[in-house]
Formats: sequence, C-alpha cells, structure tokens
Amino acid sequence: MSEVFIGRQPVFNRKLKLYAYELLARSDMKNVSSSTGDAATSQVIINALMEIGLEQIVGKHPAFFKLTRNFLLEQELGIFSPDSTIFEIPNDIDVDDALVAAVQVQKDRGYPIALDNFVYREELLPLLRMADIVKVDTSRLDEAGIRKHVEMLKKVGTKVLAQKVETPEEFNLYQDLGVDYFQGYFFAKPTVVTAKRIPPNKMTILQLLAQVNDPDVKMDELGDLIQQDVSLSVKVLKYINSPMSGLSREIDSIKQALVLLGMDMIKYWVSIMAMSDLDLEGRPDELITTLLTRAKTCELLAEKAGESDQSAFFTVGLFSALDVIMEVSMEEVLKQLPLAQDVMDALLSLKGDMGQALRCAMAMESGMLEEAQYKSLGADVLSDIYVEAMHWADELRQQTV
Repeated sequence: MSEVFIGRQPVFNRKLKLYAYELLARSDMKNVSSSTGDAATSQVIINALMEIGLEQIVGKHPAFFKLTRNFLLEQELGIFSPDSTIFEIPNDIDVDDALVAAVQVQKDRGYPIALDNFVYREELLPLLRMADIVKVDTSRLDEAGIRKHVEMLKKVGTKVLAQKVETPEEFNLYQDLGVDYFQGYFFAKPTVVTAKRIPPNKMTILQLLAQVNDPDVKMDELGDLIQQDVSLSVKVLKYINSPMSGLSREIDSIKQALVLLGMDMIKYWVSIMAMSDLDLEGRPDELITTLLTRAKTCELLAEKAGESDQSAFFTVGLFSALDVIMEVSMEEVLKQLPLAQDVMDALLSLKGDMGQALRCAMAMESGMLEEAQYKSLGADVLSDIYVEAMHWADELRQQTV
C-alpha cells in the first residue's frame, strides 16, 4: 500500500506558545519539497483534507495553506473551515484586479489572509490592505530593512510574522521590534507526517459500507444504491432467493426485497457482500470467513443473553478487522463510517456489552476457552454458539464463490 506525506512547520507567538502550522508538500520522509506551484498546493490539500485528515496533522491549531493564483481564481475553496485555515498568498504572485477580487471574496467569507515571503513592492498594496498576517522574509533583508518593514506593517495594522529565524540574536531583535509570530530553524525544522493511503477498490467498498450503515438512509436511496452496482444487485438477489433468507417465495427485484425483508435485513446482507468483495491483496480468504464467524457469534451471544439491537452486535464482529484489511488504524476507518458510539467503543477498545461479546468471540476462535465468557451463559452454550456460527459462515462463503 502506498503512503502519503505532508510537511508541517510550527509557528509560535511572542510567548513561544504554538500558534499554527504551515503545511508543506512532501513526497517521502526526507523532508524536502516534492513539488511547486499548483502541484504542491493540490498535494497539500488532498493529503491534509482527504488522506490524513487536518486534525491529525495540526490538532486544534490553524493551518497555513499556500494558494497559487490558479487556486484563488479557479478553485472552490469552501471545503476549508475559516476557523482552522489561513490562506497564504506567495509574494511573487501576479497581482491584478481579478486576483484582488478573488482574495476579497475569501476575506468576505471569513478566511484570514496571510502574505508569504513578503518583501515590499507597490503591486502588493491591494493585498496588504486585506492581509491579517504578513510573513516577512528576514533572509532577504538586512537589519535596517527588517526594521523598516516591521514599522510600516505595524502602521498598516496587520500582524507580523518573522520567517527564517535562525539564531537567538535574531529572535531577540524581532521581539524588541514587536513582531507577533515567529517561524524558523531556531525554533523547529519542518517535520513530516505520514499515513497509509486506502487503495481505490477498498475505499469504494468502505464508502458503500458507510452509505449502507448511515442511520438516515432512506429505503428508496438504499434501493438505488444497490441497483447502481450490477454485481451487488445480482448477489443480493441470489442470497435472498437462497434457503438462507428464510423466504418462501422468489424475489425478482431489489425494491421487492426491501419491502419483504425490511431495511435492517437488507443492510445486513449488503454489508456481508461488500466485505466479501474486498481484495485482500495476498491475505488469506479465510480472513473474511473468520470475520463472518465473529459477526454471527456476537449476534448469537446477544440473542441468547436477551440483548436488544442484535444487528449492532453482528456489525461489531463483521467490522472488527477492518483496520487490518484497510491497512490503516481503526480510528481512521471509523472516521469514514457513521456508526453509533457504542459500536465504535466496542471496535476501538472492546468496551460495553458489544465489546465483551467481541472479546468472547475472539477468545473462542483462538482456543482460549477459559477466557471465553459472556454474561451468565455457560460453557456448553458458548460452544454451541460458536459451532453454529462457523457452520453459518462456511455455508455463506460457499455461496460467494
């Protein structure tokens, strides 16, 4: 599985408290720029917002995103939250009426505006009037030039960030001048954050599982979702018309199946089929059978113990190794799935009744019978449940071949 990378460099305030991070394009752990211009901006946006997740990278701190002219003029930037984003405009950008208007739109939407690598030139004045933060490139100015820039920017009323601060002497000078924020190797070099990328085929199935398990999905939407996938439609009808469904009549349409079996049962079957379609990339096919056995075991434990919502117990067992299949953490997987909190607690830390049922199922599959316990169910009942679950899973898998 491929990995994704993003660089981040901290920005500190006058009290040397972390204020924000600047996000940087990276292609590996070597911590060097991997691309420039539109390509760099695209890479940072995709990796930060879609692959890794912004909160994973910056926590609750704002993030500086450097935007090119093309992104400001042509791209929809509403995917960003104004509360966690600072739009950064490069110093060498071509300034004209169209660009100024585009920046004003973002300013009016509530996005803070920063000017990057700033060295004064007259063309930048319209942008300077809109800027909340100006990042002064101290490496391109002598001390007199830095003093002049800071004094001018203070009169304009913008916050000043000193870039490329590399020595204690520089930091002390900029503090004395009233600089508001600091960034540079004196404080910290950029670090690289990495994460596994979920392959496209697995992401498609994860998205299907998310849609199917959405508590707000309507019957018509679920029917349309299934019918859009010919392979899935055929499998659903095949299973529903098999003896396992318990129906005494043949069903020849998805909508008919929805009416006769109900939403919960259709969700149940579609989740099973989606999991069965996963490409395990060399992992044994037995893994899916194991998960089906776990799922059925959890469901039967809930049934025998008189638990409500037995389908949720089944879901916990079925999804209990999604992190292994997707090759990312369970936390990352669950961000994609609209599951109830008690289901997520069970999957993350084996908490609650569902977590205890999953722990019991995993103990039985590992042969650790002395650790297999659930409520007041006896050992003979647990053994019967597990045998029944194995037979059910084996029969189901034979029908998927």
